[in-house]
Amino acid sequence: MSEDAKKRFGTLENRFWGLFAVVCVVLILSKSVKKTPESLPETPSPSSQESVEPIEPIGDWLEWRESDLRVAGARQTFEFGGVEYGFCWIPSGEFDMGSPESERGRLPDETLRRVELTRGFWLLETPVTQKFYRDVVGDNPSFYQGDDLPVEQVRYVDALYFCEELTKRLPGGVKASLPTETQWEYACRAGTTTAYNWGDVWDREKANGSDSAFKTTPSKKYPPNAWGLYDMHGNVWEWTLDDNSSASESSEVAFHIARGGGYDFDAPNCRSASRAKWGDGKGKNTGFRVLIRNDTVLICGI
Repeated sequence: MSEDAKKRFGTLENRFWGLFAVVCVVLILSKSVKKTPESLPETPSPSSQESVEPIEPIGDWLEWRESDLRVAGARQTFEFGGVEYGFCWIPSGEFDMGSPESERGRLPDETLRRVELTRGFWLLETPVTQKFYRDVVGDNPSFYQGDDLPVEQVRYVDALYFCEELTKRLPGGVKASLPTETQWEYACRAGTTTAYNWGDVWDREKANGSDSAFKTTPSKKYPPNAWGLYDMHGNVWEWTLDDNSSASESSEVAFHIARGGGYDFDAPNCRSASRAKWGDGKGKNTGFRVLIRNDTVLICGI
């Protein structure tokens, strides 16, 4: 090998070993350096975990299970935020939903038909109050302020959100929901077939309509129906789960159904069969009530 060739070979060999040494140093350093916090998977801190105050019944949740022998209007309660809330048992059964053609104030969408409810449920004895709403979702959108007044200016989606948040505070298998339109009217009538659950003639001493207080009134100001439910007529309209498709209507516009009438509506609008078809808006005459169902145990004969 000539002297020039040896020099060139030696230069290439030196470069090779120099590059090899650099690679080795890089590999060694990469193994010795710890991962930075940014490269580690994020672990939620305990403070960032969502926590809610659980609701405990006065008694046992098993007492909220379904029973075919429980009398209509039987009452169960739970305490939340320092207030006791009562729920009335609405049994399974059949009833005539809608209104006869002879009923004053009747509208065409109140077709009279026989309906069966195959399962019972617990229904809040009053509309959701402002304190109850605030304690569950942390807000109070009402125009008329007062802890024991019904919450109003509540959109349909707000009512659904309340039910979701309330369910989080209940044990597994116990769920809160809006009543369906059928469930609401069945509970409102409480076995009656008249325009109102006390008869066919409006009585301003029994409900808050447009001839009464001219604003919302505290829960339990007026007498309850036969199953222990207050304000099923007047005070605030109450959202139900149903939309206009439940009435077999051809309109493609989405409406949600509210029932019961409000403090600023006349007597015909407060009848048991009266229906309001609204969008997702809110008004100072619109609230809701919730039902609770315990699906953990389904038994008969207790």
